[in-house]
Amino acid sequence: MKKYKITFFIFLLSLLQSIAAHAQIQPNTISIGTYMGVIAPDITNKFYRNDALHDKLKYGLSLAWDFEYHTRYSKIGIEILSQYNFPKACDRDGFCFNPFYTFHLYGNIIFHLLPEKRYIPYLSGGPGFVYMDLNWRGDEKKFHLIWNYGGGYDFFIKRHWLIRIDARLHQYKLSTQDWDIMTLKEYGTSRRNIGWMWYFQLTGGIRYQF
Repeated sequence: MKKYKITFFIFLLSLLQSIAAHAQIQPNTISIGTYMGVIAPDITNKFYRNDALHDKLKYGLSLAWDFEYHTRYSKIGIEILSQYNFPKACDRDGFCFNPFYTFHLYGNIIFHLLPEKRYIPYLSGGPGFVYMDLNWRGDEKKFHLIWNYGGGYDFFIKRHWLIRIDARLHQYKLSTQDWDIMTLKEYGTSRRNIGWMWYFQLTGGIRYQF
């Protein structure tokens, strides 16, 4: 065990030494990234509180991509963030169904707190839209205004390569007034205004700074 610890320590030191001193957020550059993680839909339990859904466990796979322009002020970036989510609900007997797939597209402002460091905490947020298809028939409202707020860490592993860990909240208003009668029956709900919905998302992945 001691041998493995020493080997790991030497590997860690060599990795840190391989990171160039100028491996930091550079002004007037572009970064792109791809991420994967999990999404927890309806963390305030508004949609799932009805009798047909309340006993189900909610989770889902989340895929994300982003494009960021680092402005002349290295702390400030302009980000286009897109996400595709596969939320599911499963009961304790193992029966699962897909409540709805969602696609998100945002225009965010991102604030890098320590752009000159190897470890870079950041905050970001902005508006966008969410596309959801509840029943695949095309007879309910599919586009909703949505907001997102998040933050995380970027870590340089080489001069241009970074690892990102991101935690994010998504907020949008969902109303059953936008649904057709068949969709209401399928989801066991009624014509009432559900109100503000919140998703929580946790993703990780890799970025490249040009």
